[in-house]
Amino acid sequence: PETVGSPGSKPSTPSSEIPSSVTQGSTYATASSGEYSDILNLIASVEAKSYDTINGGHIDGLSTMTISNARQAALNAGYGSGAMGRYQQMPQFVLDRARSVGLDPDKDLFNPENQDKLAILLIDGAGYKKWKAGELTTEKFAYHLAGTWRGLPEGPSNLTYQDQYASGNKAHTTWDNVMNVLGGSKRSGSVATGNVTVP
Repeated sequence: PETVGSPGSKPSTPSSEIPSSVTQGSTYATASSGEYSDILNLIASVEAKSYDTINGGHIDGLSTMTISNARQAALNAGYGSGAMGRYQQMPQFVLDRARSVGLDPDKDLFNPENQDKLAILLIDGAGYKKWKAGELTTEKFAYHLAGTWRGLPEGPSNLTYQDQYASGNKAHTTWDNVMNVLGGSKRSGSVATGNVTVP
């Protein structure tokens, strides 16, 4: 699941910068968030295939609940960390993150569109815009993503990000695959071949 430092270290992204072209529907649908879709799909390939997934399980209808109710349901399930949704949002941060992208956790749903918005906030916080502008290397951007989503490797060693949370996590894809997906995404905004693979 994704893990981050203190809530004060999270980025702030105006909701106007988050693409609105997100397909709603099946909780097992592939994310369709414009220029971010390849990265969202890469993250989901190592974190959770469903918008209704929780760490250690699944809650039918999680993505139809308000963000606050989904958070509580994930915590009440009693599995692991309570990480929730397609991108395994941590419950201790999800309410503040929702507010930072203009969502009301008590009114807005934890639906696919809003889960994508929350993940995009973290992708931007990892340096997405600097990376797209050529101000951050692909390797450094990938390293930053791995610090948030532990299913991604931190480098060619193919190990999970190494910090105090490393022992309970494991990378579920290879560094070469991450470089391939990010390289295709940066060049064209889309990986036409769909090369998101998990060994």
